[in-house]
Amino acid sequence: MRIPPITVRRGKRAYGEGVDGTRQYTLAPDPAGAWIPMPLDCRGVRIVRDPARAAGTGDVPMGDDREAIRLERLLRLVATLASLLVILWVGSGGADARRRGSAVESAPGTPRGIGALMDGGIHPWLRHPELSDVRDSLRAFYGRRHNAPCWIQYGRPSSRARAWIAALGRLDDYGIPADDCDVLQVADSLAAIDPDRARSDEEMGDLDVAVTTSIARALRALHSGRLDPARVDSNLILLHHPLALSVTLDAIASSGDPRTWIDRVQPSFRQYREMVQSLARYREFADDPANALPQQPPRLNVGRRSGRVATLRRTLEWTGDLRWGSSRGTASDSIAEARLVAAIGRFQRRHQLQATGRLDSLTWNAVRGGLTERIEQMGRTLEQYRWLPHELTAPLLFVNIPAFRLVAMDRLDEPASEMLQVDVVVGTAYKTQTPVLTAALTSIDFMPDWDVPPSIATGEVQPEALKDSTYLGRNHMDLIRNMRVLPPTRANIELIGKGVRVRQRPGPDNPLGRIKFVMPNRFDIYLHDTPARQLFQARQRDFSHGCIRLGNALGLAKYVLRERPDWTPGRIDSAMKDTVTVKVRLPVPMLVAIVYATAEARESGRVAFLPDVYGHDRTLQLLLAGAPRDTLVAERWRAMAARHRLPVTPDSLPHPPSMPPAMVPHPPGVLPPVLTPVRKP
Repeated sequence: MRIPPITVRRGKRAYGEGVDGTRQYTLAPDPAGAWIPMPLDCRGVRIVRDPARAAGTGDVPMGDDREAIRLERLLRLVATLASLLVILWVGSGGADARRRGSAVESAPGTPRGIGALMDGGIHPWLRHPELSDVRDSLRAFYGRRHNAPCWIQYGRPSSRARAWIAALGRLDDYGIPADDCDVLQVADSLAAIDPDRARSDEEMGDLDVAVTTSIARALRALHSGRLDPARVDSNLILLHHPLALSVTLDAIASSGDPRTWIDRVQPSFRQYREMVQSLARYREFADDPANALPQQPPRLNVGRRSGRVATLRRTLEWTGDLRWGSSRGTASDSIAEARLVAAIGRFQRRHQLQATGRLDSLTWNAVRGGLTERIEQMGRTLEQYRWLPHELTAPLLFVNIPAFRLVAMDRLDEPASEMLQVDVVVGTAYKTQTPVLTAALTSIDFMPDWDVPPSIATGEVQPEALKDSTYLGRNHMDLIRNMRVLPPTRANIELIGKGVRVRQRPGPDNPLGRIKFVMPNRFDIYLHDTPARQLFQARQRDFSHGCIRLGNALGLAKYVLRERPDWTPGRIDSAMKDTVTVKVRLPVPMLVAIVYATAEARESGRVAFLPDVYGHDRTLQLLLAGAPRDTLVAERWRAMAARHRLPVTPDSLPHPPSMPPAMVPHPPGVLPPVLTPVRKP
């Protein structure tokens, strides 16, 4: 066979043209040690002419082509399987190596440095090492400093760093556990620095980022709260200005006392400040060893003295179960009496215990932890206050849903004795809840008519009108289409909700009463008078369809119109007796804040603890404790079942036909299909 001249390299293949046509060649050593081209068959197996050399070499002797092809196929199969095994082994080894490398990369205690942490790394030793909640602000803050440390100078923490961490150690005074912001861990790390031991730049960078992270998380928690309010309830969507965190960090890094900055980022309205002061008093009382309750409960015999009764009485006063002022510091405080037994019964009912009035072991353990429970409840109230806009200005109408009361304030520091206080009725729990919101009161309608919401018009009015042709007339209701009044025929009644709406004329049976206070908002909630005066005699007044009914609408109207000298008390009384609607626009809108606070600080220094009507406080408590969603849903159903006195099963709760799907009670933090505005008063 003629081999044409070719250019080859050792270990490489080349092609040449022989007498049998195009063949593939490979290099093979000859007996003299030189490398010469050798032909391959069409499948790449080298062919040799010497059978003796073929033994043990894998070469195929020329002659029997079929035997060579079979052997060649077998060898290729073995080679393919071997190659696959090698690939799998190498791949698994590489993956293991990558996993080992990743483990080393994220191993706790491995220093990262500022640059790596800003690029997405996890902090090596913080209790909450994932920095995604503040990373954007930290990246902007350190980016302006070119990733240089801010709090660590010459290998030591600066005096400002120590001052800030010391100030944040008092976060519990504001209802925020310091450990939630890693303050205690950072404080220990600062205290453990040995000036004689050299540390790497990465270690110092990690410590600097830890200080900044603790400050950032603490300031944001003090300003906006620790949780998104929409997780508690989908209707808790408030217009709140977030804290410009990176800019604030720049400002505090250069100047300013930490206590001043801590006060500056918090809400400034009166209710918040008074709750902070009351929380400090409660913490001081709980920390006093003289107020500690013993391990074993005292034996209560009515009319007989017990040395431990006075401490028990004071504790029940501070927990809100015994009337404030019952402890007088006299010997009579050591005598068990009927009022004390009743207070124990109230405590037991509040903790879902059997209300016997006796101090069994379960009750006593709950009483011993009662102060801690109330302190945590006050902290949750502060959390919900932080969700509100900080720019609450007077004059202000402040409505607290669990208190069933409206307070009108001319000044934020006005004494409670000078405020106008009005009892209110709010939306029904778990059905038509009154949302938490802030809005501007813009006008007042005297003798208003009522546009019946579509859900009520189709679910309640239409069925009654179809059964009784006099129903609409007796209730002073009109059918409206395109601003025209239609005759109450059966055909028009059947069109309710299909282009025809229902409107009720002013009158004594109008659910809006004689006055409506208009404050535009996305839920169509407003304040109004009501003819159902008997509802104000109840202690827990959640009876409305979402709007707020006023126990003294006339007094509130005179307060709101005090800046309108043309609207004298006589003219207001006359407008309330008229038969036509009179609209009065306020010269300056007045702010209305509807809040949900289960603890209220009073001027006397005591705190009123209120019922958790809608379950928001319990949901917030579970969320702060990290409860899973199943627990939240189960607790929601349990509270609803207790409200309706039904078995604790979701299927047992009634879903009235008149209730649209979006208004069916939904688990907290889970959005319903549609956020239907609550419109009926």
